[in-house]
Amino acid sequence: MLRLDPQTDQRRLAQAVQRYRPRLLLLDPLVRLHRLDENSASEISGLLGYLRHLQRWGNVAVVLVHHASKKLRAQPGQGLRGSSDLHAFGDSNA
Repeated sequence: MLRLDPQTDQRRLAQAVQRYRPRLLLLDPLVRLHRLDENSASEISGLLGYLRHLQRWGNVAVVLVHHASKKLRAQPGQGLRGSSDLHAFGDSNA
């Protein structure tokens, strides 16, 4: 299983992107792809920084599927589970 937090798996994913040159990388769901504390901005920001680097380096669009909490919020981004960095990371959020 691929996890996005260990550097060995990050290298494996980067190698796959380099080899296959996908236009789109779909990661679904985020919660199953790491063992970090989603409420910790410092932990999540490192992972999101890696994905942003991979996106630019590999010239690939990254779709990151992340679930919202069941509570209704005034602003859509406030409904995402975990750190607000997850909302800030998205170029487009749906």
